[in-house]
Amino acid sequence: PKEEIQKLDADINKGRAEQLDVLATDDFRKSEKYLNEVKKDLQDNDDQEDILESIAYGRGSLETAQEKSVSRRAKWDGVLKIRERALNAGARSDRHRNDLDNIDDDLRDDIDDEVSTSDYDSLQSRYLNLELESLHTTHLGKARSMIEGAREDHRASKDAPKTLKQAELDLTNAKNMIAANRSNPAGYKEAVDKSNASAQMLVDVLAAAHSSRKTIDEDAAIKIVQQNRHLASMQSSLESANREASQRENALKAQGS
Repeated sequence: PKEEIQKLDADINKGRAEQLDVLATDDFRKSEKYLNEVKKDLQDNDDQEDILESIAYGRGSLETAQEKSVSRRAKWDGVLKIRERALNAGARSDRHRNDLDNIDDDLRDDIDDEVSTSDYDSLQSRYLNLELESLHTTHLGKARSMIEGAREDHRASKDAPKTLKQAELDLTNAKNMIAANRSNPAGYKEAVDKSNASAQMLVDVLAAAHSSRKTIDEDAAIKIVQQNRHLASMQSSLESANREASQRENALKAQGS
């Protein structure tokens, strides 16, 4: 039964990738339910015939879901393609899961209805917005969190206003570059990298400003960060050179032996 369970698990994952969870929700969820049951039954050493029977029910439900999805997929193809883009962008993350579920529920409600232009347009627009928000979170979530934390916890507007403003500008620019190039990651990579670097600079400057009992002014804190980074870069280069020298030395010893 173990191999059959693994195969059913793989087929259900494939079905989820094919969006059966919205195209034939009830039958697909039944297949998931049977899968979870047989996994537990296997762990509990239940009767193998019962396990195989449940696997058969799970596979039957999955096949029914696949059959029902055919006509529905053709009808909602344009919506499903954009939903897939949203999923690939990270729409299943905790931050966006509720939004995804809400849109999916509306698609499920309409799945067997005659398609109206307004519903089709609305679902496509909502999935497109979700894709964009998910891309922002995937690529800029860390930068956004660092900036928000700096504002709230470290009084960035008071102790590092110039660095904060630059980080905010770079974040806004990166978001706009993603919006303009959402299907072309190379078109927004530079802006995203710059935004993440600016956010990290803000965190480092604030740490330097608060490194002593008395808050250091922003310009002095920036110089401290730049000096520390320069020293760290030199140390990294030295360690790399030492590794290369050691490797060459070991290679020469191996040749001489």
